[in-house]
Amino acid sequence: DLPSPPSAESLQQIVNSPQFRAAVLSLDRALRTGMLSGLMGQLGLPEEAGTGVEAFLRAVAEQARRDGGDGMDTD
Repeated sequence: DLPSPPSAESLQQIVNSPQFRAAVLSLDRALRTGMLSGLMGQLGLPEEAGTGVEAFLRAVAEQARRDGGDGMDTD
């Protein structure tokens, strides 16, 4: 469980963990192979968001800016 808000140290440990890195690689692979292309449209993201993790995260951030969101709801 993460403290709320998580510390920079906690986040750094998570990002450097083998589990997180493996999950990011799996997401990147799924995006690059088109396995999640249908999901991009359902999420209201542009098609290019499905070309890799970086493009996906940029599209999500842009959508959040457009929607006026500055945080994530976790409920």
